[in-house]
Amino acid sequence: MPTYSALAKQYSDRIKSALTKDGFTVSSRISPSSLRNSATLKELRAIRTDIDGLVYTEFGKSLSENDKNRVIGQIQKELSMPDPMRMEKQVKSAKNDLLPELAETIQNILKD
Repeated sequence: MPTYSALAKQYSDRIKSALTKDGFTVSSRISPSSLRNSATLKELRAIRTDIDGLVYTEFGKSLSENDKNRVIGQIQKELSMPDPMRMEKQVKSAKNDLLPELAETIQNILKD
């Protein structure tokens, strides 16, 4: 398994690419309806699935919740987000279709 930092870099690059594909910029107004069929939402869901499926190479066991959260925290750092809980909330919001919360979080990513 790659390092947490390497995984976070890959995931943050995927998020940035999806934001660009959707045309989301600092001046964008992100809303639940603009997220509904967006590449960003699809990518966040895919990342959450990827993180949930990570296994320790050495043991072949799934990552602990703490280690999953560590990866998510590293993504937050890669995206220069000041609040460590935001990235975790964003990834979980994508999984659970909490689009208003996700829209707010993405708006904050774009400001940073």
